[in-house]
Amino acid sequence: MSIYVGTCGFSYPEWEGRFYPPSLPPRDRLAYYADRFHAVELDYSFYHLPESADLEKMIRRTRREFRFLIKAHRSLTHAETLSESVLAEFREAILPLMRSGRLGAVLAQFPASFCCTREAVRRLRALREGLAEAPLAIEFRHVSWDRPETRAFLEKHRIALCLTDSLRQEGAPLPPLPRTADFLYLRLSGREAAQPQGESGDCGEGLPLENWAERIEEAAETAEAVYVLFNDIQNAPGQARLLAQRLGIPVFRSVMKRERQMQLALR
Repeated sequence: MSIYVGTCGFSYPEWEGRFYPPSLPPRDRLAYYADRFHAVELDYSFYHLPESADLEKMIRRTRREFRFLIKAHRSLTHAETLSESVLAEFREAILPLMRSGRLGAVLAQFPASFCCTREAVRRLRALREGLAEAPLAIEFRHVSWDRPETRAFLEKHRIALCLTDSLRQEGAPLPPLPRTADFLYLRLSGREAAQPQGESGDCGEGLPLENWAERIEEAAETAEAVYVLFNDIQNAPGQARLLAQRLGIPVFRSVMKRERQMQLALR
């Protein structure tokens, strides 16, 4: 089993001085990030079709244990019809991630207007066929998909149901962790959390990380991989690091070595 904890995106102005050192060049941010976390969700691909050359650079700047989760382009999820040419272009672009074994999953986020209809189901089948070799996760935002038939469909086509806590009301119980593929995909907003204090800051008591940690550990016993991504821009690094600590996921050795050297130098 493997648990990968990270954030949705890795380059935000708000992180400079709080997570990234002020003197760190933007080109070095991914490597710095990847030394501290084990996965990242690439969000830019929702707005702009990715290019294979850019993804190859990202692969070279990160460790082989590091995983990329990449959003499907918005034309594949938000347009009225599915463009086969765009789907083929997207698949071609992510080939470096697939061939290197660094692709955690493709995330298809559908809008709230995407209801469970026959046409919608045909679209899902076409998306699955176009990305047949890629791990695929789906995030639904319309209640019509909340039915046993949806789970059966996802299991049949090896599609993970992406779980998000963004719609959970404060004080409500944590949602179940349905597994419809050999991996789990969790996106945690942490909207109840307090501001983190730097890179290792506590995310506060609002987000029940202890409960999430227990459930994630249980799920990881039967899943090949569990991906947990925090999508609160302000708090994500602190939340992700705290969860990783509670799960007992260590940072990479190079970070531990550099931090030890820094401690010795300051004595």
